[in-house]
Amino acid sequence: MSIGKCVLAIDSFKDCLSSAEVEATVADVLSARGWEVVSVPMSDGGEGMLDAFSAALGGTIQEVAVHDPLMRPIVACYAVTPDGTAILETAQACGLTLMTEAERNPLKATTYGVGELLAHAFRCGCRRFIVGLGGSGTVDAGQGMLRALAEVLTPDRNIYGLPSALSDCRFTLACDVRNPLCGPDGAAHVFGPQKGATPEMVTTLDLQANRFALHAAQRLGIDASLRPGAGAAGGLGYAFMQFFGAAMIPGADLLLDLVGFDNLICNASLVITGEGRAD
Repeated sequence: MSIGKCVLAIDSFKDCLSSAEVEATVADVLSARGWEVVSVPMSDGGEGMLDAFSAALGGTIQEVAVHDPLMRPIVACYAVTPDGTAILETAQACGLTLMTEAERNPLKATTYGVGELLAHAFRCGCRRFIVGLGGSGTVDAGQGMLRALAEVLTPDRNIYGLPSALSDCRFTLACDVRNPLCGPDGAAHVFGPQKGATPEMVTTLDLQANRFALHAAQRLGIDASLRPGAGAAGGLGYAFMQFFGAAMIPGADLLLDLVGFDNLICNASLVITGEGRAD
């Protein structure tokens, strides 16, 4: 007989254990002691987002041949839920960990592979997307992603070279970053150095992003560059909001809402959460 219900909502332990691995270990101990355990894999939208959201929503993993940030062929994954929603972790295709420290150069690194992932999911019929922004090695304001979409999905392009059919899609961004695209708090200045950018590169990247945003605003009549989160993933947040009208929601909040967390804990005796590093 169960002595009580325990809900596990534990994020990953960085570079050590995934959310699912941590929760499986805790669940084994509690179950052996008579607890009813409910596991909810967690992610804030960054590292491990694909695994956590896929596990929570019953997604099926799809493997796709794409290009990494330096345009080298790799295999990346996304997931499709039973209702046809695609779950993408952008770091699968443009992640910092896909390059050695010596290879990191955000003047060269591109989000092209993210566009290839999106194009594959679109061609497979997905029209709703949950996109995790985090862990990128790029600061290209999403221009690589947009170029890939324009090149791969060639028919019926809009005035910016993007397939107009994408306007029927709905994008939700899972991310906790609130930075704008440009300026001292923008993608280049705040995140560029950790991706290999020198001070000179930071200046160049910020100018490039600003010019791109001005051009896009003139062509489309809207400007998402100052919105909170536009600077996420080196400006990928901006590209999704500017060109696809994406909504940005803190990753953990989004996941908890999707799994109905309030209902899960209403009769629980214990809730265990946590994150960090087990070293």
